[in-house]
Amino acid sequence: QPSLLSRYSMNEVCLWHLPATEVLNISGLMIGSYTFYFAVDLPMNGVLNMERIWVDAVTVNVQ
Repeated sequence: QPSLLSRYSMNEVCLWHLPATEVLNISGLMIGSYTFYFAVDLPMNGVLNMERIWVDAVTVNVQ
C-alpha cells in the first residue's frame, strides 16, 4: 500500500482561503473501492511534517 510519505504537495494555501481545486478528472475507473486523502501539515513550508499533520479520507465505490 502506498505511503503518505510518497505523496507530493497538491496545493499550498492558507486554509481560510482554500479555493475549490480539481484533484481528479478521469473517466473509466475500474469497478472497485478507492480511498482519497486530504492532509494538512504545519508549518506551511513545502515539506511534509509528520509531527504536525491532520488527515481525512473519503472512500468511493465505483460500480
